[in-house]
Amino acid sequence: MNTIKAGQIIFDSAPEIITETTSDFKVSVKLDFLNKRLKVLNYKTRNYTRLTNFLSQIAAQNNLEKIIIIAREKDWSMFVKKGFSLEAFNPYHFKGRPGYYLAGFLTVKRRKSSQVAKKDEIVRIASAKGKYKSERLKKNFSLRPAKKEDIPELINLYRNVFASYPTPIYEREYLAKAMANDTFFMLVSDRGGKVVSAASAEMDRENLCAEVTDCATLPEFRGNKLMYYLIKEIEKEMKKRNLISLYTIARAISPGINTAFSRNNYKYFGRFIKNCHICGNLEDMNLWVKKI
Repeated sequence: MNTIKAGQIIFDSAPEIITETTSDFKVSVKLDFLNKRLKVLNYKTRNYTRLTNFLSQIAAQNNLEKIIIIAREKDWSMFVKKGFSLEAFNPYHFKGRPGYYLAGFLTVKRRKSSQVAKKDEIVRIASAKGKYKSERLKKNFSLRPAKKEDIPELINLYRNVFASYPTPIYEREYLAKAMANDTFFMLVSDRGGKVVSAASAEMDRENLCAEVTDCATLPEFRGNKLMYYLIKEIEKEMKKRNLISLYTIARAISPGINTAFSRNNYKYFGRFIKNCHICGNLEDMNLWVKKI
């Protein structure tokens, strides 16, 4: 266990996780250097000023540009009073109760969005889409849960789809650890057994929700509604685990991924400004939510 100078900060087993306990608050945060953001994992406080000052201090010391908090209904407005912005809202995040997604920006550049009208139009068009008439996956594709033996092909898929990604999905150890813990992967393969599409659900068992993420389809196989069927199957699996809700954080500039979730009855609940590195850039991401 190591300590650094900003109060009684403790590094957990992973060096990017910091826990701080004082008489005014207790908080655990993740320092995300790739995406230049600090994410609050959990918190308790009776002094919002001291908590937010601490978060800003740690973020500034580590050259991070954005602070992310998912707050409960009773105290989200207190963070707004301290300068945080309400970016999105999840009606079911905490065991079916609301979660408020707040952001604190440490630079002016980080809080500026682009192509806002285009992104709004993508949401409008996606939201107007209904379910597909056909509910069957084409016969030349098969869908199944991923196994450890599939990791090399998953890495190949992600390398071919994403120039950059917010998490290290190109690394064998990362995917193996995710599979062994609370991340469920589903994939689609073609007749030859090649993995051509995949998605995962990162489960939060404490709050009975999961994030549907790591969604990718090889370019030459797009247009076959593969992601639509992956999302449907993941939803079935999460129901078996007695989760209450699912959500995804989708690229705001991508019509396809927003439409795939809308067609599965996910609803749009806000946008995260310059949220993470994906496909080579810091991008805005849309929040889509579904109660299952």
